[in-house]
Amino acid sequence: MNKFCYKCFGLTIESAVRFGKMPLLTQDAGNADVQIRLGEVKKRQNSSGLIDGYIWESPSGCGFEVKEVGRFFIGKGREIVIEPIGDLKIEKIQAYLFGTAFGILMHQRGDVPLHVSAVARQDSAVIAFSGPSGAG
Repeated sequence: MNKFCYKCFGLTIESAVRFGKMPLLTQDAGNADVQIRLGEVKKRQNSSGLIDGYIWESPSGCGFEVKEVGRFFIGKGREIVIEPIGDLKIEKIQAYLFGTAFGILMHQRGDVPLHVSAVARQDSAVIAFSGPSGAG
């Protein structure tokens, strides 16, 4: 199995999937902070564990499904398992992997993920903007 190594969000990532234009690390990730692999993701059937209707939680992690894209499972801040639905479409999977899945993973690691826009001002300050969903 191929493995691809990246640096993203301050983490070293070892992945079974090559992600488009994302630059590869020139050396092996060694003990990577995060492992990304393809595999089966069992959808939780019990609605009591659902959050916002499409995210489910369990003692070992959290998962979600995106219709016509795939299922994702994020385990204990160290692992992301992707089960594509239909043909593997990297562009569609990347959007949810580096958005929702990594947001959950960072939260599991104790970090606070923020979705913001930022502007550098005269090389001395950065101003960040955030708002409710859809505000941007």
